[in-house]
Amino acid sequence: MTDDGLMPLIIAVYVSPIIHEFGHFAIAQFFHLPVIGVQCGRPFWYLSFARGGIRFQFGLNPFGGQVRFFMWNGGKPREPWKYIAVFFAGPLAEVAIFIILWPHTQLCIIFFASAIFNLVPDGKGNDGAEIKSLLTSGRMTMANTEKRIRPKS
Repeated sequence: MTDDGLMPLIIAVYVSPIIHEFGHFAIAQFFHLPVIGVQCGRPFWYLSFARGGIRFQFGLNPFGGQVRFFMWNGGKPREPWKYIAVFFAGPLAEVAIFIILWPHTQLCIIFFASAIFNLVPDGKGNDGAEIKSLLTSGRMTMANTEKRIRPKS
């Protein structure tokens, strides 16, 4: 890759998880789900702030991220279909960017590859694993949740 192509590649690698996580966040907000945090990338955090009770963090390591939910009932949502929609939203946001950029640059393949990678249920906490867990057991894997047990009244 030439020097002219290196900076756009670095930018695409950093922008991809931001678009992905904010795809999740937008649909979670649409469904009024209890989001407590959005992390784009991994520590060390170069930007961290709170708005409306939600903590936003942006990390120097671009690989990773999550939207954190506050969840009663040990990770078993009342309406799992809403969470399935949220987990599909991140990869779909990246596919949308891929389609928009397709005629303009070869770097768009980064967004498509990231979307496919995130849908493969290969580990704990990625989108594919969360969707598989919700479809098979009705529970989230707890990687993206803040667990609380509702006190008995």
